[in-house]
Amino acid sequence: MLDQLNGAMLAGGIAIAGGALGMGFAGIVLMSVYKQAFREGKKASGKMIAFVGAPMSQVIYGLILFFVVKNGADPGGAINWYAIGAGLGIGAGGYIQGKVAAQAVDTFNTTDEAFGKYMGIIVFPELASIISLVLGILAANTFGQ
Repeated sequence: MLDQLNGAMLAGGIAIAGGALGMGFAGIVLMSVYKQAFREGKKASGKMIAFVGAPMSQVIYGLILFFVVKNGADPGGAINWYAIGAGLGIGAGGYIQGKVAAQAVDTFNTTDEAFGKYMGIIVFPELASIISLVLGILAANTFGQ
């Protein structure tokens, strides 16, 4: 039982950490952009906060993965390596999404155009995270019985 719970905790934790790191990267750049705008007496767009929040979805996916694995795994089973793999996929998506979002903040601040295009680019790492979550759910339902 302990190994099963450890696998669920590790899988969820890795995914959540990736999302948190991603938000941190983008947030640091946004704070720098705001600081520079305030110092120069300019107005910075509030739309950029959406870029920073994009990796938050990986945090939610990590929480979902934790509960799916915790509730769907074999109680006497070993650590859930499939779940850890899914957690890594989700976390990596959040990490990279944050890096892309940080660049979007910097670029949008310079041009103040093409918000939708930047959001479109930010979505690509999201797809990898969603696929990882789906694979983790499928594996939990297949191997956890």
